[in-house]
Amino acid sequence: MRSEIRSDVLPDSGTRCSVSIPVGDAHEEPRPLVLCLHYGGPVSPWYGRGLLESVVEPGLRALGAVIMAPDGDCPQWRNPACEAVCREALSYAKANFAIAEQKSLITGYSKGGIGTWDLGLRLADSFSAAIVMAGQPPPDFEVGNWSLPVRVLHGEDDELLPLEQTQSLVERLKQSDTDVELQVLSGVSHFDVEVFAEPLESLVPWIGTVWD
Repeated sequence: MRSEIRSDVLPDSGTRCSVSIPVGDAHEEPRPLVLCLHYGGPVSPWYGRGLLESVVEPGLRALGAVIMAPDGDCPQWRNPACEAVCREALSYAKANFAIAEQKSLITGYSKGGIGTWDLGLRLADSFSAAIVMAGQPPPDFEVGNWSLPVRVLHGEDDELLPLEQTQSLVERLKQSDTDVELQVLSGVSHFDVEVFAEPLESLVPWIGTVWD
């Protein structure tokens, strides 16, 4: 399904938000909702569009989802200001598009992957699944509090966030009976961002089973 990516502004905070909308019926037929958290770096206007266009929209295109990619101008997504922006982005989507109940996903890359662990805990009631790309949780992450089915994509040669730490976390989550799997991307470094689109696409059938 083709999508249109547009540049919106969230009305309450004035935050810029890139939005991917299935062409033709996003206002009529209920669609899944995806929150896309961008990586780090200086946040220029509509910064979230980079990850949205290169990885998340092509990877998850088959879902026919409305994808919200707000700009998060905070060191971490769990910063109260950025958490509030994410809440507003979700509310904005539900107010402006037909969104399917119980079909929601949070995902992100690097800083956004860390944010997916963080906000997947804090906003667990807003999502039914999570996908973490090249991201690890903060030191205070409590495995026992995690409740979402989650898939983790991580580069074998990640020089910024070493694979071993992610493997350790996934094993701890498995021991707590979490629905979690790790996919290691052979030969991929932290900065091979666009390589993640295809592995992300491979998770679409899993998302469908979670939602069904």
